[in-house]
Amino acid sequence: MHLYQRRPRPQAHTPQADFAQGTCYLVQQSALVFGRNRRTPSEWRVAISWARLGSRTYLFPATTKRHADFFCIPHGKCFLKRPHQDERDSYLCPRVEAVSQDALIELGILDHPTRLAIANWKRAQEGCS
Repeated sequence: MHLYQRRPRPQAHTPQADFAQGTCYLVQQSALVFGRNRRTPSEWRVAISWARLGSRTYLFPATTKRHADFFCIPHGKCFLKRPHQDERDSYLCPRVEAVSQDALIELGILDHPTRLAIANWKRAQEGCS
């Protein structure tokens, strides 16, 4: 645990997988490190699951701001449980974060080709570091 926080430190080691689990979630911003430096904080953020181990889900946090090092997910790639008005693309941060299942709301799931593409992108990112 961080000294003054109630959540564990981000894990350096993330589970390996042939493809991303690909579940689309809304995550409480307070459960993430990514996005904490925003001027106007948001309560929730979209994230895509990489893997799940026990009660922890490993996620790629997403933003709607375009970034060259982030993986782009066009708005139509997630099969949503309920229709959503926001038709913006999402960009996945390459840093995976471990979050408790309690902090997540399931939105839908990505199509399989996108899940494979995320796994290839993650492998390429790890090869660069």
